[in-house]
Amino acid sequence: MSPELPAHLTPRAVSHILAKTLHAPAFILIAGCLVAAVTLQAADPDATLWPAFVAATAMLTTLALLDRWRTLLLTLLHLAAGGAAAYVFIYTLADQIDATILSDEFVVALPTAALILVGGSGAGAASGFRWCAAGFAVAQSAALVALVEARGATRLPLAPVLIFLGVTVVLALHWLARRGDSRVQPRLRAAERAEHLAAIRRRAEVEASALTHDTILNHLAVIATTPTGQPSAALSDQLERDVAALTVLAGGGTRDSRVSDVGLGAGSLGDSGFTDSGHSSLRDSSVGDGARPAPSEAGAWQRTPLFGAIQAARAQGLTVLRTGDPGPVAMLDPDAAAALGLAVAECLANVAQHSGVAEAEVAIDASEATLVVLVIDAGTGFAPAEVPNDRLGIKNSVRARIEATHGTVTVWSSPGAGTSVILRLPFDAGTP
Repeated sequence: MSPELPAHLTPRAVSHILAKTLHAPAFILIAGCLVAAVTLQAADPDATLWPAFVAATAMLTTLALLDRWRTLLLTLLHLAAGGAAAYVFIYTLADQIDATILSDEFVVALPTAALILVGGSGAGAASGFRWCAAGFAVAQSAALVALVEARGATRLPLAPVLIFLGVTVVLALHWLARRGDSRVQPRLRAAERAEHLAAIRRRAEVEASALTHDTILNHLAVIATTPTGQPSAALSDQLERDVAALTVLAGGGTRDSRVSDVGLGAGSLGDSGFTDSGHSSLRDSSVGDGARPAPSEAGAWQRTPLFGAIQAARAQGLTVLRTGDPGPVAMLDPDAAAALGLAVAECLANVAQHSGVAEAEVAIDASEATLVVLVIDAGTGFAPAEVPNDRLGIKNSVRARIEATHGTVTVWSSPGAGTSVILRLPFDAGTP
């Protein structure tokens, strides 16, 4: 996932956040105007302060609209209505309340500060500064006219100027930070690309290591069972195809061609004479839970790498019982299907070579999002924690392959109790 927003969305999103940040204290200041009008009216019932309350309410309304829809029209409306409201509020309080009780600083500060924090439309710190400067000019003009008419004062309080300078400093810091971000973003993108390429490279290395491991072991097993003398033409051709497949792998060939060449492709053992069992004497229960995906078209199962792996193991003399509905297997994407076929082939090879039994079960079940495949044998078993790190069978040929497609592998085994390998793969390989 990208560590930043897309370039075309960043200015708009940052401007939106900046406007929200400016509007929050503006709402508080206008609420202070309302509280001041109500409090002063309660303290002096003879004073006519309701125009100040109405003016503050009008400013609050236009600010709420601007906060909801940041458009040029609403920004101009808020400046115009806010300027008029600031004039009415300041004139009313300055005219009705004696200066010895209520100073010019208090009368002017609340509405003018609220108008300075206008935010406005547009994107970026420069746009925010322009609107705040416009708000400052409108607010100061309204305050000057109101104070001159109400009290004859010609000097404006210092508070609005300090507030405007503070907002300017914040916007300037924001602009400088964004400039720094623009220099850092290319480095972040480069680092992201490097990380992505490293993940692809690691996956290719794991796949190459696992495929080489599987191919060499299969060749050694075949050679060990071949009578002494010149190998048959069929065996020689198969060995040459496997070596060619590894050469293609080293040169960046496609996954499909490699899987087909090593004997796990669709129909690679179609003439073996073995049929797929639809029952099991070992287990009679489903592995997963939840509703199953819609069944795939007829014959799709026989074209999956998992079917080829089972047929290949049977051709080597292992009795493989398959239980469950195999239809959902065909719904995996090609990468996940190939990884599953190769991983199950390695599991069945381990059963044939290390378990001491000649029978294994492959149980298949699926939920709406996940395919679950169990490879079970009742052989000698082993202690997973005691497997040396240099043994690549389960580590690379099974676990690394499945995890590369966002799947998981669980191995249950102990000496004398057999082995169960649970493979879980999402139907959407892009979703862990």
